[in-house]
Amino acid sequence: MTLMDESLKHSEQARYLAAAAVKDLQHGRRWIAEAGMDVAAMERHLAYEKWDTAEIAWKARNECWAARAAAKGAGDE
Repeated sequence: MTLMDESLKHSEQARYLAAAAVKDLQHGRRWIAEAGMDVAAMERHLAYEKWDTAEIAWKARNECWAARAAAKGAGDE
């Protein structure tokens, strides 16, 4: 599973948990809702972290390929 896939999985989990917490609040289960929102916030944080890591890795990969192409082009001359 790629980092982007993992990010989307955590994002979906955060949305599900937040929706469940709203239902808990509506039914008067405040402490359960607060715990659910804490977990939803952590899932959202993990989603952002994985997304950022994937972007950094993608940029590094592109820079590496550009450097390779430049080195190969310099060697042809």
